[in-house]
Amino acid sequence: MSDTAREFLTGIQNVPDAQQILQSAGNYGQALQSEIVGKYAYFAQKGWVGVARSGAAAAIPIYSTSTNSPTLWNPSSSGRMVIPLKATFTHASGAINAFTGFVVCMITNTGDTAATGLPFATFTNVAPVNVLLGKGSTLTSKFANAAVTWTTQPTPVLDIGLGTQVQGAGNNGQPYTLVYDFDGGLMMPPGTAINIAGALASGTALFWTTIFFAEIMIPVSW
Repeated sequence: MSDTAREFLTGIQNVPDAQQILQSAGNYGQALQSEIVGKYAYFAQKGWVGVARSGAAAAIPIYSTSTNSPTLWNPSSSGRMVIPLKATFTHASGAINAFTGFVVCMITNTGDTAATGLPFATFTNVAPVNVLLGKGSTLTSKFANAAVTWTTQPTPVLDIGLGTQVQGAGNNGQPYTLVYDFDGGLMMPPGTAINIAGALASGTALFWTTIFFAEIMIPVSW
């Protein structure tokens, strides 16, 4: 039996729930998917993906004192759902701790502006770039790397399983990869923010931090 097209009930963006559409399906009625150019390519070619990169290399402080750590903010008036896609870290300089790890923290009810007494006391935006270079929608998300403070410390919500570890003398150093794929496991409605902090201890090491994210219209059923 060959694959064919079958009717499915959908609730995808901008398509009302339970509207019938034709979509390719396999022999068992399963929806067929293709990642010919990668799983984020559809969002990217629609102009919905942004990349936020550090304005300068900076330390990643421990979460209990995590002022000035990489922060992605979805302002309350954005009208969009922000989906973190991937975070990468590149060591720039400074000594690596004996061992540390990274954790994602959250803050809610953020509003739209930063000021004394508000959730964000200060926030120096490093404007994210749309990965559909030269095109794509204007992004509403904000990013701060090393110039952000808040009135109440964000709450740890997700250990991402990445960290750094000293392995002998400097001349014994080994290549490393610090990349975390959120894989759709975290959603940021309007008025929320996340920051990436140290799980164990702050160090003197400086990192370039990059966060990829998608901005989509809020589904009609949300």
